[in-house]
Amino acid sequence: MVTTTLDFFNDPFFIGFDRQIKDLQNISRNTSNYPPHNISKVKGPDEMYVIELALAGFNKEDIEVEQDKNVLTIKGASHEDPLKEYLYKGIGARSFVKTFSLAEYVKVNSVVVSNGILMVGLNKFIPESERPVKFEIRDFDSEEGFEDLRSLAPEDAAVKTKRTKK
Repeated sequence: MVTTTLDFFNDPFFIGFDRQIKDLQNISRNTSNYPPHNISKVKGPDEMYVIELALAGFNKEDIEVEQDKNVLTIKGASHEDPLKEYLYKGIGARSFVKTFSLAEYVKVNSVVVSNGILMVGLNKFIPESERPVKFEIRDFDSEEGFEDLRSLAPEDAAVKTKRTKK
């Protein structure tokens, strides 16, 4: 395994990029293919994603899904039945920890299991205060002069502006 250092991020002009640097470094650590998974974007009016993990042999009590800020962690603990003696064991049910870095404003909204597939639904919700704003363009009133520009008080802004969906 080759380890590379991103020296240009030590430049004093890259302030506040610590999280992105850690995410880039964690990509190489999270390369396990077990359990197999899919990530899909669901078409629709909102930005929705689904992570599917193939978890044959796991009960829902054996699985833990947790979101801590922008990191989604899915853990599975396998429990062997002491009364079983396998002659051949082809279904992998070993313990695992799988992490996913989530973009800003992406939150888990549902976790379901069906036919051995764990599905984690994710939505991107951008707060109203972070959405782009379109402003109504009015004619300049020469009698009021520049007072017309000051008249847009914060409480009036909601009436005269429209937040758009990003």
